Parts: sequence; C-alpha cells; structure tokens
Amino acid sequence: APSGSSLMVSYLGYPGVAGGVHWDYTLADRVVLPPEHAKGIEEPLIYLPFSYQANDYAPSSPAILEQDLVPQKYIRYCNINQVDKYEPVSWGLWMNILRKTPGSTLALYRMRDPLGAHVVRHLSEEAEVRGIHPHRIKWFERLPRKQHAQRIASQCDLFLDHLLYGAHTTGADALWAAVPLLTISGWGGSLKDQAGRFSSRVGASLVRSLGMDKYVLMDTLRDFEDVAVTVPRHKLREVTFAATAREPLFDAGNSVSNVERALQAVYEVTLAGAYGFHVVSDPRQKRQSDRRRDCWRRQAAHALGGNEETPCLDDADYAVNIDYKNESDPGPSLERIREGTSHRFVAAYPQDPNALAFRGLSYHLNGDNEAAVPYLRKACGEAPWTSHFWFNYAHVLRQLERPHDAAAAYLTGYRVAGRGFADDAIRSNLEEAIRASCKVEKRSELDALFTLSALEPENDNRRLGVGAALDDLGRGSEALEEWFHAVRLRHATLQQQHTAANELRARTEAYHARIAARQRNKLVIAIFCDEYGQTWWPAWGPSSLATNGLGGSEEAVVFVARELVKLGHSVEVYNECADDDLGLDSYGIRWLRHATYQDEEPPDVFVAWRYHVSTAVVSPTSNVKVYAWLQDLPGYNSWTPTFCDGLSGIFTLSQFHTRSLPSHAQSKAYETPNGIDPTFLRDGMNKWDLFVYGSAPNRGLYDLLLVWPRVKAAIPSAVLKVYYGFSKAVVKWGKQHVPMFDEWRNEVERLLEQDGVILEGMVPHDTLAQAYASAGFYLYPTTYPETGCVSVMKAMAMGAIPITSRYAESVVPELTDVYDLGPASPRVAGTQVPVTLLNWRPPDPVDDAWRDAYASSIVDAARKARDGALDGHRRDMKAYARERFLWKHVAKRWEDHFLGK
Repeated sequence: APSGSSLMVSYLGYPGVAGGVHWDYTLADRVVLPPEHAKGIEEPLIYLPFSYQANDYAPSSPAILEQDLVPQKYIRYCNINQVDKYEPVSWGLWMNILRKTPGSTLALYRMRDPLGAHVVRHLSEEAEVRGIHPHRIKWFERLPRKQHAQRIASQCDLFLDHLLYGAHTTGADALWAAVPLLTISGWGGSLKDQAGRFSSRVGASLVRSLGMDKYVLMDTLRDFEDVAVTVPRHKLREVTFAATAREPLFDAGNSVSNVERALQAVYEVTLAGAYGFHVVSDPRQKRQSDRRRDCWRRQAAHALGGNEETPCLDDADYAVNIDYKNESDPGPSLERIREGTSHRFVAAYPQDPNALAFRGLSYHLNGDNEAAVPYLRKACGEAPWTSHFWFNYAHVLRQLERPHDAAAAYLTGYRVAGRGFADDAIRSNLEEAIRASCKVEKRSELDALFTLSALEPENDNRRLGVGAALDDLGRGSEALEEWFHAVRLRHATLQQQHTAANELRARTEAYHARIAARQRNKLVIAIFCDEYGQTWWPAWGPSSLATNGLGGSEEAVVFVARELVKLGHSVEVYNECADDDLGLDSYGIRWLRHATYQDEEPPDVFVAWRYHVSTAVVSPTSNVKVYAWLQDLPGYNSWTPTFCDGLSGIFTLSQFHTRSLPSHAQSKAYETPNGIDPTFLRDGMNKWDLFVYGSAPNRGLYDLLLVWPRVKAAIPSAVLKVYYGFSKAVVKWGKQHVPMFDEWRNEVERLLEQDGVILEGMVPHDTLAQAYASAGFYLYPTTYPETGCVSVMKAMAMGAIPITSRYAESVVPELTDVYDLGPASPRVAGTQVPVTLLNWRPPDPVDDAWRDAYASSIVDAARKARDGALDGHRRDMKAYARERFLWKHVAKRWEDHFLGK
C-alpha cells in the first residue's frame, strides 16, 4: 500500500507495468492492458475510456487539402520510428510487402550521423539481401515539427507498424496527417500472456480510439501483409482524415479531463482504505460529442478571421498554436490554414451546415468561387432557416455574375431573416442583384416589373408578372386590374397568331353549331382553359386518356363535358389540345384552341377553368353567365367583392375548398366534387401485399419512400408501384417553386430504387384503373392542400383501400370517410414538408412519430387484408365510391345551377 501523502502513478514514460515495485498505479486502457489479463498484474491499474495516450495537434498542422489525398501511381509506405524499435520479424514483413507491390517505396527515419550513415548502409544491405533495391528505401531527415507533419501528409500513404515495440507518438503523428496506421493487435509476451506486450499494443489502442480498427488492426502477420498490399489507400486516407476531427483520439481537452477524473478517483479510493483495486474511469463515455463539433466550428471560424469566440479547441490547443509560431518552423500559409482547417471540419461532419459553410467560405477567401458554390448551397439546404448562409451564398453568386441566382438567394435569406431585418449592406446587395437580374434575365420585384412594363406596354407576360407581384403584396384590386388588362392583351395577341386552317375551321364550325343549338333550345356551354404557361400536361385532350394519361383537373374537363352533352347541351372546350383532337369528338364535344375563342354570338355559359382571370375574355356587356371553376387554392387577394359580385357562381370541389374562399365569396360557392367515369371501373384481385401511389411526386411520395423500408422489413413480399413520376411539367414547376429541387429530386429517385419499389410513370387511364384494381391499398401520406383528389376516388372505386395522412387542410378526409386506414391522428406537418429533404427540415418529433405510426398502419392493414378481415370493409367502400363519385352527378348539379333550379 502507498505510504506518505503522495501517490506515484506511471503514465506514458514506460509502456508497461513494474510488478508493483516502483509505483502505486499505472495508467492504461483496455487495449494496451486488456482487463482479462489484469489478474496477474501486481500494481493496480487505472483504465481510461479511450486511448491512454493523450494527443494534441494544431488543427492546421498539417493543413491537408483534397489534392494531398489523391493517390499516386505507386503506394508509399513509411515508418518514422527510431532504429532501436527495429527487429527482424518486422523487417522481413516489410520486405515481403515491397516485393508484392512493384514500384512501391518505404520511407524510414534517418538518424544523425555518424550513426545514421551506419544504419542506412546496414539496412540497405538487408533490403538488397531480400531482393529489394536500396533505392526503394527513402530516408527522412529530421525536420521541425510542422514541416515533418506536412511531409508525412504529402509523401506517405500507409504507416507500417513494428511488431514488438510499435509506434506511439509517431503513430499519432501519422494518423493526424491522414496516414492510416497498419498495426497488429499484440505481439510478444509469454505463453500465459497471449495479449502481447504493452508496447506492441499501443498502435492498436490508437486506431481503436480513432474508430479505424476494423480497417487497419490485424490479428495475424498474413492479414497484415495482405491488407498492406491490397489496401484502397485513397479511400482509407479519406476515412482516417474524417475521423481525426470526430473521434476521441485527438480530443486533447477530453483526454485531460479523463485523466483528472481518474486521478481524483484514485485519491478518493486510497483515502477510503481501498487501495489495491483497479479503477475504471467513465467506461460509458460517448465517442463523439457536441462539444467536440462546436470546438471545430470555433476553430474553423477563427481560421477564417472570426475573433468573437475563443479560437481554440481546448485550453491546451491555444498553447500549441503559440508554440508553433517560430521563424525556424513558420508552418503553412494563411490560405492553406483556412482551407486545411475547413477541410478537416467538413470531412468529419459532412452534413453539418457550419462545416459546409466554412468550407465554401475558405474557397471564396482563397479566390475560388466556383469551388465555393456547391458547399455554400448545401449549407443552405442543411439549414434553410439560417439567413447568413443564404447571404454568403448570394454574395459568391454575385461575384460569379449569376444575378438571377444571387437575387433568389438574397430574397430567400431576407425572408428567412424576417421582419425587422435591417442590414443596409445586405439590402443594398439585394437591390443591386435584383436590378442585375432584371437586366440579364428579365426578372425582378415590383418596381423593376413596373419599369419594364412601362417600357414594354404590349408585353402581356410583364403585366401578368406585375399582377402577381401586386397580389403578393395584398393589393388585390390593382392586381386584378393589371391581370385583366394582361389577359385581354394576351388573348388579342394570340388570336392574331393562331390562323392555321384547322384552327379556323374548328372555330367556324363551333360558331355555326352555337346558332343551331339555340334553335333547338340547347344551352351553349364554353369551358375556357388557358393556363398562361403553367400547364403540367402539354397538348392535353380526350386522346390523352389512351396515351400518357391526364391529371385530375384536366380529366375533369373531359368527363364533365361528356356528361353535359348527354344531358342535351352543346359544349365547347378551349384549351391547347393536339391537332388530332381539334374539332368535334365522338362524344359531341367541340375542342378548340383557347386563342380562337370569340365573343360574337356568345355562349350561354362561360366557365373559367382553374384561373379566375380567364373571365376577362368575356365582354362585360354580353349576357353570359360566368362561372369560375376552381381546381386549386389560389391567392385570394384579387377576389374582391366587386369581382365576385360579377360572377354567376364559383364551382368548388369540396367543403374544404369552399371554406378557403374569402367570406364574401362563399355565398357564391357551389360544391361540385370531381368524379369518375363508370366506363373506367375495373375489378381485380386487390392483393394484400401490393400497394400503389398515383399522384404527383410533390404530394407525399418522398415521405412514403422514407417509411417503405419498415414496410418491406415487416412484409417481405410487399411491392409498391409508383405512377406519375417526374414529368417535364413537374420538373419545370419544381425548379420554379421548390428550393433545392434538384437535390430533392435526386434523393427521391434514389429512394425509388429500393427493393420492392417499381416506378411505372405516366400510363393510360385504363392501365391505371387496372393497377388500382390489382392493388390492395392506396398510400397517400400527403400534406398537400388537395381540393379534389380524383386519384383517391378512383382507388376507392377499384377497391384499393386508402391509407392516408387524413390531412385536415385538404379534401382527403371528406373523400375517404370511414374507409381510411391511416393513423387515427391526422398529420399536421406544413405544406412544404413533402418537398423538403428530411435533413433540411427543422426538428419535428411530432411528425417523426406520425411517420412511424403511418408505417405501422400500412403493416397492420396489410396483415388484416391477408387474413380476410378487410373483405367487408373493401366491399362496402367500393359500393360507396361507385355510387358517390360519378361525373353524372356533377353535370346534373351544374345543369341545375345553369337553369336556376
């Protein structure tokens, strides 16, 4: 037992134990002295949670750049240990490795002469005896510490450890320089001590503490040799580099704290009279910590010029930095320090927005804006709610003379910053970027749009843009006036352009048909479908049903028109149909180009589909009943009381849709839901393990694909068929309205490659109907504000039971009624969630829990269907849907309203 008032603890100086003779305790870790071998050790041991060897390095020494990790043609081995660690087995092992890797080299440490010259001569002879040319042995002279570190980083690919007395500090030097340390799990010792000597296991301790043991810690010489020969050195160096800033091996502050706690425990144990027990310090300590990440954030900020916080990883590191600043060892340049520090940070934390931002800024400060852009953009994606990330990104884009992108980034940052943001420099940059964007790409905010509109008064697109800007600002009356002027201007311009013979012939025939219809007391109904460049389905018409299909809003026009004809009315549809659809179709509907609409001999009823501003083409003096047929949730600022009073009615698709209208417009609303055509009804197997998704990808597909692995794990036979996909229109819309759309799309397409997922894309309506009839369930975890949702109607009518989000701000709960098997608690996430990657979203434990519940709902429902428990449920649902969701009901309600019944 210790005597006196002091305790003697062995640490670092001697890699081993002394049989309890010379000191009271030995500091170790579970690798250098495995606990299962501690029974025969005389003195008590103090076990630290990670490597017993504390290591402290300046973050930028060496400053490793991406090009430093690029592999050379031949592999470069090294060992920088002193010559007194050499022994024949290790040397023979190294020579075997060199023989198996032609062109490779081995760098060794050269001692000062005269001993150095003797060692070089002797080892060169030993190499030659083993068939290795002495020129393949490279000799590293002594250098100042910083220069030595940089040399290892740039001239070594793999550090080959000794066996009996391995690398200690030299191993840590190599690892910090991103050079993997290939070592053995133990060597030497007696037959009773199969762990090997303490000194042979230090390398194992280092690589385990760095989290690299599965790559470079070997159990046998054969494994050591095989890995040295076949190692993917570039990848391994990248992994090593990333681990240095993340794993505990190089967390000096934490190592100091661990030793302090351990010594305090030993002192208390001894005072309590319990000397002789081994002491284990904090064995459950986590390998990675937020403190470590935050320290790197502060260090990277300091390297880039930020001085608002203490610029060190811990107290010890600052002293190391000062110690390194001497004339004989100046170290890397400021530019290299910036890039090297940020490179190490982002390698360790590749999804951390601060790491990404600092990496981008280091490139920017070093004059490489092109290289900065992807990092700054990804930082915005990882933390889109952080305004200064957007401002930094915008600043770099401005310097690259990309004014439109810069303006968009500034605007996003400005909106994220919120009201009250008053940075004059940022505001000035924003205004300049907008002006530049207007000049180069003809886009801007309201003032610039007004200026351009005044310069080009006949440009209807400009005036449409002015109207949109006014509407966004809540100036609805002005917006409506500007839009009406733009629509009339657009219509007049298009009429002059659309003079093809087939278009004029279709218009003339429609004009004569109007006269004939009135003579037979038929209503003439015109459905006007100009989409003002926003169409998702180019050249759509009745033939689309048999080719690439239609969206719910588009097919509504086709089917309600057919039912109105069956009721005895004359129906004209004005859109951008294909040439093959122009004229009278087999159902008696006349299809015309919207540009050819004329108010001469006007129709009895004019229905403005989707866009209320289309009512502008109707002459105010004509005696026409004018309706707005809404399909979406538009901005309602321009739906003024005066405008609504001029309408005969507003067709909405659901109770939810009606509630969304301004209060003064709700009295004009007439709910006429979308429907299905009975000729497309199909019966099928409704397989319990076949699932289908049949809507646009922005309406819940991403979240569905996130939970699919859990469904597949529970139901190995499960198959998910995805329809619709990324059409050109979806991509165009996404690029205009969704931040980081390309990244989101790439991730969705990656998830579509999961086992059991089949992307069917766009298909004819008959094919889609058969798919619904084959599937057991329709999956729809949407947070999109659906107003009509024909896809859910069809799925239910074909027997595919809906498992949805029950999203309250949509029509979905109205449609699915008691047949929805989704989670009982509706999803409450925001509308942008479906187009925001999971790691870009602010933390939302409620929505995370809902997704878990959704996956469980799918699995539970499928198992019930497998066992026949849902047969009655499915049968009742089909009967309900096939009666309720029919276009003939919609057409009859329209007719009643037109005739005032």
